[in-house]
Amino acid sequence: MTSRDTLSFLLGLSIIISLIGIFSLPDGFLTGLATTDTGQVRINITQSININVTNRVIDFGNGTITPGKINCSMDSEKGGDPGNCFTSTWGGNVSRKGITVRNIGNTFVNITAQSTYATEAAFWEGNPGYYKFKCNSTAAGATVAMTTWTAPAGAALNCIYNLTPTFLVELNVNITIPSTAIGFYNDTITFAAVKF
Repeated sequence: MTSRDTLSFLLGLSIIISLIGIFSLPDGFLTGLATTDTGQVRINITQSININVTNRVIDFGNGTITPGKINCSMDSEKGGDPGNCFTSTWGGNVSRKGITVRNIGNTFVNITAQSTYATEAAFWEGNPGYYKFKCNSTAAGATVAMTTWTAPAGAALNCIYNLTPTFLVELNVNITIPSTAIGFYNDTITFAAVKF
């Protein structure tokens, strides 16, 4: 055998041994191959409980009880003076619509309304008049809690349960002005929202 034959034989033998070694290795033994791993996508949506009072004032105006009337009932739900018993002495902008409260958060809420007065008599400074609230809403799935005229109670009154985001509730006021009442009467209603 010549040196060239020996060299060819050794070269062929090394190729055969290399191929046998490559194909006889266990799976995953070879390095440098692609592997897999994982990643994550995260988001945290925080709860938002927010309300917005849009029509803030019910203004029945300035005036007197029409002569010959014992008292005068006015109702923001019916647009003010359905009995024509209040003689207005002021021609300004009178807003006799209810106070509207909109759920501007991202969760269902219950809304309460609280007067600064504990009783109707306290509002009228001891005069025998009526001062009552009622809530209205057309929000699907919501339950209006105060569906009849309700007097202040010295605590928060439930107005509506389960109010959907973007929907609103309207608080209306019904007053009966006593014939002995004279002066300016005012109340601040505080609205609060809690998660349903």
